[in-house]
Amino acid sequence: METVYEFTRNHYCYYPDLEEVGEWLVLQYEDGSPIESAQYSSLLSQSNYEVACSMLDEVESHDFYNGWIIVKPGTEAERIGEEIERSLANYPILDESDLSEREMEEYYESWVNYGARDFAQGIVDKFDLDESAEDFILDYDTDKLLELYESVLNHYYETESDGVRLFVSDAIEELDEIETILEPFYREQVNALYHKACLTGFIDRFDEALRPFWDDREPINGEVVSRLLAL
Repeated sequence: METVYEFTRNHYCYYPDLEEVGEWLVLQYEDGSPIESAQYSSLLSQSNYEVACSMLDEVESHDFYNGWIIVKPGTEAERIGEEIERSLANYPILDESDLSEREMEEYYESWVNYGARDFAQGIVDKFDLDESAEDFILDYDTDKLLELYESVLNHYYETESDGVRLFVSDAIEELDEIETILEPFYREQVNALYHKACLTGFIDRFDEALRPFWDDREPINGEVVSRLLAL
């Protein structure tokens, strides 16, 4: 650890109000960078910072200066600070479970913000869906799309300095069929055709064609809809 005076001098920082904390110590990584909270910190940096803060919560004589964690020399806070630095020198993660939780939160947030939309649009483009099927897919439940995304991949995201990167293009490439998620859409079309048949007098022929599907012996898919449209 360096004192705040030393750290600001060695890292070309200038902060005028150091009288009260100038001799306090800055918690640092092995490379000399501070354990800090910054606007664009990586998930790892955020996790280490929050875990370090929680380790110091129960003792006095620690504070925060310019986003850095600082501790008063000769105190219990300094001892814990040294323990934190030793731990990070041996392994770059203070708490695996905390980091994993942050990654999963970022993963789901990224999925909701843009991943689901990009995945749905990729499905539309790959399978060349017509306008009505396109609308169905683009409005499809976000969590159900996530299940489909995860069903075709072994690894769902990669951690980067500014968050996580999703493998949407890889998932689209691995996707062989979408009949399962389109079945509610096809059933809706079949129901509409059925009601139309009732009104136009073609119900007997329609009933016979649909019997295997009403009995759930065969799935309702695009081929079935096309066959019914041809009646």
